[in-house]
Amino acid sequence: MSIKYFERGDNLIETVVDSDVAVNDLSQNPTTGKILDITFFESLKAGSCFVSVTIDKINDTEALLEALDKKVLSVAAIDTGDVRIGDVRIGDVHNPYYKKLQKNPKILATPHIAYNNDITARIGSDKMINNIESFLEGKLVNLAE
Repeated sequence: MSIKYFERGDNLIETVVDSDVAVNDLSQNPTTGKILDITFFESLKAGSCFVSVTIDKINDTEALLEALDKKVLSVAAIDTGDVRIGDVRIGDVHNPYYKKLQKNPKILATPHIAYNNDITARIGSDKMINNIESFLEGKLVNLAE
């Protein structure tokens, strides 16, 4: 398997051209809004898979559905949600976006709960402990810029 990844400043389309699987874990910022548009989806290999584990404002939903209809994508798995962890709407099965995607037989949609498992809880706890211990030692780690 050949694995490529996209970093800020890279050409996104050149990075994903003819890919079998594309995984979206981009963070939301002023440069990523709807960055995964029809040009992005159509650059993937016909019959490819798309997985999104981040906020839904990054991919263009209509472009995603169009790519599924055109069979550019064979399937998509999306952890839907435009909310942050801690927001009471997480896991909202009545969210219109979730309900829309859930109706499509080519999409596996979860109501922004896919992150919620034993492994991510352990990673989060370990990171918190590391942050506290580092702070007490006078070191600052994992700072948001």
